[in-house]
Amino acid sequence: MNCFRKSFEICHNFSILIPLSAQAANITITINGQNVFFEQKPIIKNNIALVPMRAFFEALGAKVNWKEKTKTVTAFRGKITTVQLIIGHKIAKVNGKNYELIVAPQLINGSTYVPLRFVGEVFGYKVIYENGHIIITSNQKTTESLTTTFKNTVTETKPEVGLLQRVNRFLRSRF
Repeated sequence: MNCFRKSFEICHNFSILIPLSAQAANITITINGQNVFFEQKPIIKNNIALVPMRAFFEALGAKVNWKEKTKTVTAFRGKITTVQLIIGHKIAKVNGKNYELIVAPQLINGSTYVPLRFVGEVFGYKVIYENGHIIITSNQKTTESLTTTFKNTVTETKPEVGLLQRVNRFLRSRF
């Protein structure tokens, strides 16, 4: 009877875990208004969303370098941001400065997973979690667009020196 009870408890405990893993598989991610799908599903560990490393970095526009020997991933985005993460270590380097992570990057089913919020935010994105949906947005494109528009406006309205001289002569001759 005691053996039956232990077997029942083990089965019951596993049945409780099944919905938790299914919930993690249902996380959706949107980056700048576009739904992003990864071959390996995002997971939640200690209330931290972890995503497959290479696919997520590339979705954010970063280049990725993986060193198998040291289990180190280094990501570069533009000329400014460099992120270095080591599997199993809670210390990340961003542009040479150390940051402590709540959950270390890890290997899960042969794939490297990294903390979504940390990586998103160090690359300048805003990360919001709402009911199983993670929304990641960046103001970078808006800023670039406004800067380009402003530069074009200034260039278009910049008067030519010759034109100023002609207007000046015209005004002197009339007044």
